[in-house]
Amino acid sequence: MRSMRAFSLLMPGATVLGLRSDTTVYMWIRHAKYTAKEALRAHALADTTDPQWTYALAVQSWPSVIIKEINTGAYNVQWFDPQRATWIQSQVFSSSSDGLVLDMPDFAYDMAVKITHHD
Repeated sequence: MRSMRAFSLLMPGATVLGLRSDTTVYMWIRHAKYTAKEALRAHALADTTDPQWTYALAVQSWPSVIIKEINTGAYNVQWFDPQRATWIQSQVFSSSSDGLVLDMPDFAYDMAVKITHHD
């Protein structure tokens, strides 16, 4: 296996963490409000003792993500929904000298993606 290195990306409203090599990228994208602190704050604001209360974030659209410094060519992009433990979408994207531009699926809490060089 090729050497993997950690990285993070700036994305408004989310945290993006990942591991990458020259031909493979794994990323986890988490809504900035999907934290224990935000859930406790929301529960306090709800002022409820209902044991069925849940912390719910609305599904939203996200901006595209650009992965820089990746080899040019075609890549298999597989999106994984950790909330449902399901692979939800598989696509092929092409990178250029500017990087690999990914159109993000809509989600509420978090999303994971596996990107591999398409042979």
